[in-house]
Amino acid sequence: MNDEIEASTYKTWFQKYSSERALLLKDIDTLKKNGNDKWQRLEKLLPELINIQNVYERLKPITAKIHMVKTVFKHNIVYSEGGFRTPSMSEAFEDKCLNANKKGLLFLEQPLVFSGEIPFCSP
Repeated sequence: MNDEIEASTYKTWFQKYSSERALLLKDIDTLKKNGNDKWQRLEKLLPELINIQNVYERLKPITAKIHMVKTVFKHNIVYSEGGFRTPSMSEAFEDKCLNANKKGLLFLEQPLVFSGEIPFCSP
């Protein structure tokens, strides 16, 4: 047996290889374009996301505002005795919680039941 491939076998596999290669190159180009678009949109929106109050105020339907509050405050948040109280909130807002706690605006009140979590903001 010699080291040559039959012409018909070569032609069949070369066509399959060429079509798969073309599909993969097309997918790579699509991913590059989509990736660049997403990064550009993120870079454009990032400065706006720094001001969370502005984001909240720009939300149009009240349901979007409610969803944002439920995302930040994992459980109910209530107002009593001059401040807001909640059992827990999103870890992304730890620094804001500490500042609000010092000002007497927000208090994390852990339930008496052991929750298994270490509070990051307490009086």
